[in-house]
Amino acid sequence: MSIPSSSDKKENKPFLSLPPADDTMPSLRYRLASYFLAFIPWFIVYEAFILIGAPKDAVSTNIWLDKYIPIWEFSQFFYVFAYVFSFLVPFALKRDRDLRSLITDIWFTIIFVGIIYAAFPLIVKQKEFIPHSFMGRFILFERTTDGESGALPSCHVIWAFISAYYFTRGYPGLKLLWYALAIIISVSCLTTGAHSILDVLAGFCSFFIVIYRRNIWNFIWHTAENLFRGVFRKRAG
Repeated sequence: MSIPSSSDKKENKPFLSLPPADDTMPSLRYRLASYFLAFIPWFIVYEAFILIGAPKDAVSTNIWLDKYIPIWEFSQFFYVFAYVFSFLVPFALKRDRDLRSLITDIWFTIIFVGIIYAAFPLIVKQKEFIPHSFMGRFILFERTTDGESGALPSCHVIWAFISAYYFTRGYPGLKLLWYALAIIISVSCLTTGAHSILDVLAGFCSFFIVIYRRNIWNFIWHTAENLFRGVFRKRAG
């Protein structure tokens, strides 16, 4: 009787299972499963907050600097491109461990951002304007499917930078291009009037926390440990 190979064992796993933490090229099955495991849950949670709407005691994230940012209707192209950029990430990765990491990072993002949305009644007052082009009308149309809640942190910014981070893992030679796209998408959040400056900054900070959460936790842990040790030494002395 032949012994099943590692590839056979992978194929025998349920469809909705995490890829193994190895350097094998992800199969089509794992790539497709990532949408059901991570992308769709994110969409459901985000849309739930949009459907709930803004609470009565909501606080606007707009600050005085926001009124000086112009509306550039053509930037709607880059704002919408964020969806394409994010959607293609699973197919840009070349190792199972990277696809697995992407899924778990999105899970953490759902929890982290969901807590912020639930705990803090924050909304954005989207900038009003008179459209003069197709893209301008597209901006207004998209607003009818979105809402003022779920604004801080900006999901567009989080997804743009997570996409850049993982595209860099797949194609490190184009790192500058991926992060340039993330920055342009972030700017488009402002120039379409969809988000405030605080929304965008919070989005980048959220990305940083999600990607480097283990480093941040280790830093906090070791710092606290050293502080406690210092206190105990002083008392013992």
